[in-house]
Amino acid sequence: MRISRNMVLGIAYVQWSIIFLCQSFGREYLTYIFQMGTFAHVRANIIFPLTWTSALFFFCFSFFAFRKLGCSVLRATILAFGLTFGAVSIFEDIYQNIGIFYGGHHQDWVEQVINASAIFMVLPSAYYWKPSKTSLVLFTSYIGGWLLWASIGYPQIFSPHPEAAIALNSYLKVLTFVMLISLLLPNLMRSSSIANIKLREKVKVAR
Repeated sequence: MRISRNMVLGIAYVQWSIIFLCQSFGREYLTYIFQMGTFAHVRANIIFPLTWTSALFFFCFSFFAFRKLGCSVLRATILAFGLTFGAVSIFEDIYQNIGIFYGGHHQDWVEQVINASAIFMVLPSAYYWKPSKTSLVLFTSYIGGWLLWASIGYPQIFSPHPEAAIALNSYLKVLTFVMLISLLLPNLMRSSSIANIKLREKVKVAR
């Protein structure tokens, strides 16, 4: 059996995700995932359903985008997996580290290292990125959102008046995924345009 780089990377990602989930949720992580999937009562906050829904949509979009860009099923799965975990960890790392300055809960160094390592999982997909003006606008909005949250005292969803925290948390979480999508869109649209041109040429030849 020939072992490819995709297989090695895929195995490494699976091992890393198990470590990530065990560290985050302990031995209960499989039960936790099942409960989230069935919308059962879990020890989670009201933002978690948005996180999981956004991540699932983002994974599916990324998978089909990489397939459209010429990746095999295995490679597309690996890249989409890494991009999704990386997106979640980008938000989480910023969120946790800003919290340090406001005396709130923040992760210990082990969790920080695991989250930081997840961010590197987005890098294998960088080959397919093409930054655009839209990406720049979204990135500027992203930075502005974090500055706004910090400027109003960094309220949390467990505070007596959580409205601002819920709005900003949701906005920035979704924007993290949208920013990464914007990096894929130019090449994705170019690929679609090329495919349409080739299809028209085939139709002309057939006629």
